[in-house]
Amino acid sequence: MAFSYCLVDRVSSRSSTLEFNSGRPRDSMTAALFCNSRYSTFYYVALNRISVGGRPLALSPSVFAVDDSDQGGIIVDSGTAVTRLKSKAYNALRDKFVRLTWNLPSVWGYSIFDTCYDLSSFKSVDVPTVGFRFTSQKTLTLQVKNYLIPVDSNGKVCLVFAPTNGPLFIFCFN
Repeated sequence: MAFSYCLVDRVSSRSSTLEFNSGRPRDSMTAALFCNSRYSTFYYVALNRISVGGRPLALSPSVFAVDDSDQGGIIVDSGTAVTRLKSKAYNALRDKFVRLTWNLPSVWGYSIFDTCYDLSSFKSVDVPTVGFRFTSQKTLTLQVKNYLIPVDSNGKVCLVFAPTNGPLFIFCFN
């Protein structure tokens, strides 16, 4: 039996769906799931690289892998709103994003987010894309609303990634 679920946008009035034995849409993407004996309640995905602005970050794929002591790796958690990356990966993503948004007015962080902008005087902005490449060799390019979110009603938006020194990455894209 196969199943999949589709989470609608967090501000949508539509309902999310859970599908059983349905056909796969042509534009869908798959990523193999695997287990880790140390954290047996999680499923992991194999990630090869992260790109910002269409260009891969200078990170070895080993940064994303489970190591010999069963630490590391990436789990998908649809119940969290923040993607947590190991500090090395987070710093590379944030630094590249900041370099590519030099023209946007940066402001103090908010809560756990350290990369924020005041977009109150803009009608629209262009920001760099963020993509995740899995072992399937396909890149999942996130929608802007999945990585740059408003944190107040005055035009302040923040990059919704955070560093972690914990034993694994937590990947979210809802």
